Amino acid sequence: MDMLAGSLAFVTGYIVPFLIVLTLIVFVHEMGHYLAGRWSGIGVTAFSIGFGPELIGFTDRHGTRWKLSAIPLGGYVKFLGDEDPASIPDYDSVAALPEAERKRTFLGAALWKRAITVAAGPIANFILAIAIFAVMFSIYGRQIADPIVAEVRPGSAAEAAGVRPGDLLVALDGNPVTTFDDVRRYVSVRPELKIIVTAPALPMTPERTEITDQFGNKLELGLIGIVTNQETGNFRVVEYGPLEAVGQGVLQSWHIVTGTFDYLSNLVSGRMKADQLGGPIRGAGRSALRRHLARWRRWVLPPCFSLPPFCLFPLDF
Repeated sequence: MDMLAGSLAFVTGYIVPFLIVLTLIVFVHEMGHYLAGRWSGIGVTAFSIGFGPELIGFTDRHGTRWKLSAIPLGGYVKFLGDEDPASIPDYDSVAALPEAERKRTFLGAALWKRAITVAAGPIANFILAIAIFAVMFSIYGRQIADPIVAEVRPGSAAEAAGVRPGDLLVALDGNPVTTFDDVRRYVSVRPELKIIVTAPALPMTPERTEITDQFGNKLELGLIGIVTNQETGNFRVVEYGPLEAVGQGVLQSWHIVTGTFDYLSNLVSGRMKADQLGGPIRGAGRSALRRHLARWRRWVLPPCFSLPPFCLFPLDF
């Protein structure tokens, strides 16, 4: 009985929310392709949420079949001239079409039209992530802490460099920092790289350290061994109006994008493992909505960027 209850809780607590969120993300992604294709004059024959046999659907006046399919693990837009949902061109059928119709196929469309149509899906997901960030910031605000050191870990890079409790960090490699999370974000993706921490200027090298987050995921991040707390860091929530929230949504999304490139640089240089993609990216998502949206951030935001979900861990860098 306990096993049945546990299985039911797992399905309702994880599987069902995952499928709901995946459906939302796939719908937005494919809608980006669809709208761009239609705008570009490319014909669309099918828009499906899920794969496999059709469960329900209808055909609109433009000839597009909208359908919900049996396997809820993705979706697709099938353009005129595609052989299958994977958008493999059907060269024979395209060649047999009249010239005017051939131009309406994805294969026969101009290069710029195809490029816009392909790019529109990921762009739609970025817009969705920005919108989610913006809504959450406008509702809950953003928790921040001043970049003031409350504790220096013994044997850490910060201790070796001479950082002391009470030091105010003002810049990293000349880049101004205004919150403790700015420090975390910059340091975490630079393991084994020498950086200059201005408090005043102190050279140090973040140590590559494996940590386990609250969901059991093992992550490798750069740490310098400083900690802040409520009293020293002056933890507080900053509230934003609608336009400011959108700006913060864009900023947090930008942090995720730059974190991706930092990770790729570390991967090439061997400073991070290939299974650590979630580390820097999940960190960006975490910092944005630390106290609210644990499940939304875990299920919604990372997939918008085609990345693994992130989990929280203490402010210790």
